[in-house]
Amino acid sequence: MRQNFAKGQAGFSMIELMVSTVMLAFVITGIATLYPRAMAYSVQSRQLSRAFAIAHGKIEEFYRMPGNAAALSAGNHGPEPRENFTCTWNVQWDYPIAKMRRVTVGVTWPTGASMDSVGVVTYILK
Repeated sequence: MRQNFAKGQAGFSMIELMVSTVMLAFVITGIATLYPRAMAYSVQSRQLSRAFAIAHGKIEEFYRMPGNAAALSAGNHGPEPRENFTCTWNVQWDYPIAKMRRVTVGVTWPTGASMDSVGVVTYILK
């Protein structure tokens, strides 16, 4: 079947095609530059989540320990390596009330040339 087009309605011109191709290239380049940053944030988020999981796991260990366990004695404890992370904790006795312990758990890990860290505080009554 043959179609008759009026003059000037035959389709895209070569210039229109080139302009749309250049515009598409700019858009794809803009999106491609965001990809490495998104991957870095993804790795950072994964490390942060894992560090919090390690800290909360250590706190769960404290809750299961007897009151006279060495890990719950007053003072600084650690470092205790776990995977690529380092776990330390500080125990304060009779804080804020008698027979209560304030436990601060810190987890650090290397990030390039520096260290990153998270901290979790809990109170244990034993």
